[in-house]
Amino acid sequence: MKANVMPRPKSMFQAYMLLFLVTNGQIGVGIFGFQRVVALYADHDSWISVIVAGIVAHIVVWIMYYILSQYESADLYEIHIDVFGRWFGNALNMLFMIYYLAISVVIVRTYIELLQSWIFPLFPTWILALTLLALTWYGISGGIRIIAGMSTVGFFIIIFFTLTLYYSPLKYSTWTHLLPVGETPIPNILLGAIAMGLTISGFENCLFFYPFVKDKCNAHRFTQYSILFSNLIYLFMMILAIIFFSKGQLERSIWSSINMLKIVKFPFLERLEYISTSVWMFVVIPGMMIYIWIIGRGLKRLGCNQRKVTPILCVIILLASLIWQDREQIHTLSTMMGRLSLFFVFLYPFVLGLVLLVTKRFRKRTEKKEAYE
Repeated sequence: MKANVMPRPKSMFQAYMLLFLVTNGQIGVGIFGFQRVVALYADHDSWISVIVAGIVAHIVVWIMYYILSQYESADLYEIHIDVFGRWFGNALNMLFMIYYLAISVVIVRTYIELLQSWIFPLFPTWILALTLLALTWYGISGGIRIIAGMSTVGFFIIIFFTLTLYYSPLKYSTWTHLLPVGETPIPNILLGAIAMGLTISGFENCLFFYPFVKDKCNAHRFTQYSILFSNLIYLFMMILAIIFFSKGQLERSIWSSINMLKIVKFPFLERLEYISTSVWMFVVIPGMMIYIWIIGRGLKRLGCNQRKVTPILCVIILLASLIWQDREQIHTLSTMMGRLSLFFVFLYPFVLGLVLLVTKRFRKRTEKKEAYE
């Protein structure tokens, strides 16, 4: 396979940076309310659904790196063109760019809804969106290494947020809420795992980071480490929500993690949820930078100037984020993107891997025939 991307040496980074980049793609604003969505299907066995979703994510990443291993240094965009040809390959690339653009809108709009629900109920949506996207644009202009650095900051904020929840909610938890284990029917557990699709997605970004990794032999290992870290964070948050809330409370709690933060108090600090939701911007912005950077890379393949097209993408996301206003509309958008993520993130790598395997064998047979002739 000859499709390869050769970035400038100064744009490349060590494989361990994938631990931060992939984690920031996976953990975002969804961590504040995914528990309710999963619990609606799997009830007190929702933690099993989280484990199932995590195992599937590990398997999908293994398939992704099988695909990447067929090339010396290629990303998904170049693989599409190599396997499907220029016209159909670019059409698939456009579909992925539209998907990532929609994901960016979901991230911006959901985080703004969080801020308006807890801190600024009367603050105009467009000002918050403009602030987020202006900072995102500024960060992307520094290149992939700046994005990796911002993701490192976001990684440690995620750890701090998790540790603060460990401080108080466990004191007021009832562990018997987890019993009896396995009471929920298997189809419901699987539906709960499917509901985790959008929340746990983001690891597929490794398909675009791969050419920028210096020591590619370690890329798969660190990507799996990052997914394991994210899975453990989500599992901890899920178990904590189950043992802290009653069944009725959890099903009605839109922002479960924030509600648990309300009881965390320090002698020198109260209302920690205000600080956490504000500081979480440093987790949301790197995630936004990653997705818009990926879209820009795709448009660059089509002949656009990535630096010039980035502000245009930010304006499109800004305008699109103003369309969805109330909770019902935002929930509908998130649900729709969750269903699409099942195909783009979890099913499509298997399809592409199978097509690549067949194509590889066909090319080998063709080369053998030409050699004999």
